[in-house]
Amino acid sequence: MIGPKVIVLGAGPAGLACARELARQTGLEWLLVDCHRAEVDERAVTTDHAGFLWDPGARSFVDSDRAEESDEFLSSILGTSQVDLLLALEDVEALSRCDVTSLPSVGPCGAESSYPLTGGSSLPWRMLRGSLPLDRVVRHGRVDEIDAASGTVRFADGEIEVYDAIISTLPLDILGPCVRGVDRSVGDVLGALEPDGAHYVGVALGSRPPDWLTGRHFVALPTDAGPFDLVSVLSSFSPNHIARPGRQWSLLVESFETRWRSFDIGSVVSETVDRLLEAEILPEAAPINNLWHDRLRYGRLDAPDQRRHIETARSILRSARIFTVGALGHWDSRFESLEALLRDGRRVAQSALDSCAGAPVVESPFELAMRR
Repeated sequence: MIGPKVIVLGAGPAGLACARELARQTGLEWLLVDCHRAEVDERAVTTDHAGFLWDPGARSFVDSDRAEESDEFLSSILGTSQVDLLLALEDVEALSRCDVTSLPSVGPCGAESSYPLTGGSSLPWRMLRGSLPLDRVVRHGRVDEIDAASGTVRFADGEIEVYDAIISTLPLDILGPCVRGVDRSVGDVLGALEPDGAHYVGVALGSRPPDWLTGRHFVALPTDAGPFDLVSVLSSFSPNHIARPGRQWSLLVESFETRWRSFDIGSVVSETVDRLLEAEILPEAAPINNLWHDRLRYGRLDAPDQRRHIETARSILRSARIFTVGALGHWDSRFESLEALLRDGRRVAQSALDSCAGAPVVESPFELAMRR
């Protein structure tokens, strides 16, 4: 007997975390839909730029106050099955280099987190996707409309899928206006949300790192250093992030836009380098070997003045068997960490299945704790 059909919208980390849980079920019909990049978490995309790997998602592997589920996930993905999974990706070069390296956690518990030695934070997710049944992953492009009354979702390519429950990783400001058959306030509230964009600037230096940075993964900035929110020593995450390990090092600088702070797209890179020099994070004599920049639309997600309305809208969607997951689905950056993604994926996948069986839908203790 075929069980209910659950459709997961978005094949980024949040969607893959849910698909991982659904794949463990027997007698269940489910589908993972690969949507447009603008509709998934862009931090999951690593960029190889002239031999330097820039990884906006690196921080998600250590932004966790617990590591048990993360370790189990990475062990299962990068463990004994890694050869088969990498072959499925046709990533032959990575076969001899795949490994994990321990990082000290930035959480208060002193636990250790793991990070891929090669491929960056996107590697486990790419490997997980490669392990899923091919007939369960489809590419439809942008979501045009979700009709809660008829239980159908229509995509930009003209395809229509029928569902019993939807798990959406789409940003709430995109999802809300797409939904029909629910209270109109959902589209109004969610469609009005505005994210704070984020600028990521990568700087690679052609020298050995200063002694005070050796082994460090993050840099605490002086308050007058400029509009930086976080500086990661990316070459400390993995030596494979740089073209010539031991002779180069790299930094990744995060800067968030706000309603009070904006950036000139044409000068953000040069201004970042100048501020790093002024803060004495970059040595004056160190030659710059590589510069990289990307702007993410969904940088920091936080709307405290709208939180009650957001949760009301999400509750209405849940009652229509439309569940939201991940940072973009909660509109809450606290759901970016690997540990939070995995726990949230497991919880939401089970909630979707329970709703199909007629069980009442309520927030879990985990989700409620994240709200505090």
